[in-house]
Amino acid sequence: TAGIPPEAGVNEGRFQKMIINPAEWREICTKLFTTVGVPEEDARTAAEAAVNADIRGVASHGTARLLVYRERRS
Repeated sequence: TAGIPPEAGVNEGRFQKMIINPAEWREICTKLFTTVGVPEEDARTAAEAAVNADIRGVASHGTARLLVYRERRS
């Protein structure tokens, strides 16, 4: 994929796996929630749970679901 250095991810067909710093990803996910009115503490809790699910390999409850949660909230 153009613009993404090879060391940042692995292309697997339609999807590309990327290596992301968990602390930075938690902050991004927290901001995703707070932009639709979720209180900061609740946003951090939800982001923490989602990133931790990704780390454990439980993608069905990880950050892949954040846009769905955000749409339901807005």
